[in-house]
Amino acid sequence: MNIDQYKIAAEKFGYKEEAIFHEHPEEYLKDFVDYKNTTVDLKIYLCELIIYRHFMAMGAIINPDDVNWFIQEYFSYYDADYILPDRTKSIKEAKELIMSGDIFGKAPIGAVFMYGIIEFYAKYKLGFRPNKYDFFDFEKHSYTKQFTNKDKPQMIFIKEALDFLTQGELPISLSLRRIDSKTVNKMNELFIEERRFVYFGISDRLRISRNAMVHGENYSFFDRGRYMLMLYILFQLNELKENGGIINKCKHNKVQLGN
Repeated sequence: MNIDQYKIAAEKFGYKEEAIFHEHPEEYLKDFVDYKNTTVDLKIYLCELIIYRHFMAMGAIINPDDVNWFIQEYFSYYDADYILPDRTKSIKEAKELIMSGDIFGKAPIGAVFMYGIIEFYAKYKLGFRPNKYDFFDFEKHSYTKQFTNKDKPQMIFIKEALDFLTQGELPISLSLRRIDSKTVNKMNELFIEERRFVYFGISDRLRISRNAMVHGENYSFFDRGRYMLMLYILFQLNELKENGGIINKCKHNKVQLGN
């Protein structure tokens, strides 16, 4: 199934992408989309849709069924991380913690781990390459000079990395920009303003929750674990698309490319 075929099926099934903002529909993607028979472009489209549609700027997840379905389907075909294959096992374990349903125990542990994975991915796409033999080599941050306009390397964190990446033209940059743009437009349409703990942009959402959770101040961001998993999947799918579907001989190489 490609994007055009999905839209025809969605119309026949009565699935409305925008309806979730105005009512509580009972139609689910899982009822008419066969994940394993979708193209990479459609997987990316659905991943963006779920992030934008189901994770509210106010903090909650609306109708988590499709969120859970997409995460479980992705990981049922997941063999290895495309950039950090040595961390595959840890990522699988984090996913299990997050999806365990133990929102006060296991889920925050998995979410905190995934902040580091997403931050690394964002910085890696910007050009960051860690020095395997010298962790304290500050020159590994030299890639930041093209973004900060400063003569010396600067350490950046998850918000800055995602902000710089969103401004780029990589496939993942376009995905992040589409999600942010749709979210801002929808919040403006609903007359919702940014305020304390209510942020529209992905980078700001992760900044506020990451700092509180990593520093042990607050673990009440119950949606962030699944939010991080969806972002991780978005990075992975765009990495696959960017490399023409041939990475690490993973099962995902068997899926179709194209619209």
